[in-house]
Amino acid sequence: MKITDIKINLMEGPKTEDAKQFVGGASKVLLRIETDEGIFGIAEGGRNYNLFKAYLEETINPLLIGIDPRNPKMIWEMLTHGTGPGLATK
Repeated sequence: MKITDIKINLMEGPKTEDAKQFVGGASKVLLRIETDEGIFGIAEGGRNYNLFKAYLEETINPLLIGIDPRNPKMIWEMLTHGTGPGLATK
């Protein structure tokens, strides 16, 4: 099994004045990680869609496309190797 694509989507809540917003604001970035076997996973990212999208496309996708998602330790080490705090969190 290999990661074949990582898609990024912006999920926005209602923008009416009477809407209750969840903690952190009314928008979230969602990632959909797809594999060559049709299995996918969904993860939550940060709130800055444009920044997160650019970083994902330029930095993260090249590292993860083609990697076996069943080895989270290796993925974690790839994402945190040589980085400061904040790139990847547990």
